[in-house]
Amino acid sequence: LEKVGLPDPEERMSFYPHHLSGGMRQRVMIAMALMLKPRLIIADEPSTALDVTVQAQIFRLLMSMKDEDTSMLLITHDLAVVWEVCDRIYVMKDSRLVERGDIEPIFRAPGHAYTRSLLQAVPRLYEAGAGDQGPGVGKQGSGAKAGVPDNTPSFLEGAGRGGGGNKHLLRTKNLRVWFPVKKGLFARTTGHVKAVDDIDLAIAGGSTVGLVGESGSGKTTLGRALIGLQPINDGSIVFEDTEIGGLKKGRMKPWRRNLQMIFQDPYSSLNPRMTVMDILTEGLREHGLLDMPKQDKAVQLLEEVELRADMANRYPFEFSGGERQRISIARALSLEPKFIVCDEAVSALDVTIQAQIIDLLRRLQQRHGIAYLFISHDLSVVRQLSEQILVMHQGKIVERGRTDDVIFDPQHEYTRTLLDAVPVPGDIERRRRMRAGK
Repeated sequence: LEKVGLPDPEERMSFYPHHLSGGMRQRVMIAMALMLKPRLIIADEPSTALDVTVQAQIFRLLMSMKDEDTSMLLITHDLAVVWEVCDRIYVMKDSRLVERGDIEPIFRAPGHAYTRSLLQAVPRLYEAGAGDQGPGVGKQGSGAKAGVPDNTPSFLEGAGRGGGGNKHLLRTKNLRVWFPVKKGLFARTTGHVKAVDDIDLAIAGGSTVGLVGESGSGKTTLGRALIGLQPINDGSIVFEDTEIGGLKKGRMKPWRRNLQMIFQDPYSSLNPRMTVMDILTEGLREHGLLDMPKQDKAVQLLEEVELRADMANRYPFEFSGGERQRISIARALSLEPKFIVCDEAVSALDVTIQAQIIDLLRRLQQRHGIAYLFISHDLSVVRQLSEQILVMHQGKIVERGRTDDVIFDPQHEYTRTLLDAVPVPGDIERRRRMRAGK
């Protein structure tokens, strides 16, 4: 567990899987695969749920095992990782191999149109204009705007792409979510995991805020707390001038329609026993807002996310991962929310589908003025969609600012560590270091 970078491995030996974040669970699975020192490792998307620092650590470990006569077949949609760690590449489309060869020649001059489309879809962290930044305020330390208290996190005051203006949609003050650590025969509380620790933030209507950090930093817990899916221990959550932090289930219900979430895994977040039509209209029925035949409403929502009307009567298992994620987005949209938490909403998708979903989220925001909290460990993707970035580490926000300010001029050492770990296709020196396990 130490080798794969699990924090506090001795303490977490007694945890159950549901106590761990998705990235932590993935590290445990990798440790299980490595412990018998196998000759061949088939690594099927091993880094999908991992942040860039742990991803780099894991692949350095796997590279070091090559010296022990271990081979690896890496199955992945992440071409940046392929560039850094692989000797050869096989490109597969529609069940067939369409291209194969050594890494550097194929990345330099791909022969097949599909390979070219994959490479063109790879998000570029440092490419000029990649963020397509909207209007907003300067980076942290630039001071509060007129009429805004000095203690307000000023980086979120500006208008977002959706034209939300200066009005705060959602604000937190001293927000805390702590989980007790219990030990002994009587399960006494011996400490706390401070998943969200004294966080202040403000999100404007129609804006997109990226939330980045390593696995286990508290990103998902913060997102769930903001929309009432995770009880809070202390602090305040204000949505449209109303305090919603700590509301009981019954009193929270009227606010539910405005606060939605798109989950990381479209496979497990959709009920396999329900048709798409029932999935898309369930929330409307619960809130008494279904004002047309559910078939018609489901078709309307499917068309909104650019899926066909005939999909309404099918079940989730009949769709690809990208189609399932579009269905998840349609479900989130069904109640016409003002705020959506996108929790690693594209991390499980290949680069071409990922680009399509990001474009869809942009268009929906422009059409409906939705605010997004976009949670991701992939800084390249965050730069494509977000005007501002929050960097979270061990339950705290350690840096905040406009996206390009954070990317090109990071102020915190942890932010610099995250950026240094991002794989960059085409960087030959970086590729050599990774393959040497450095």
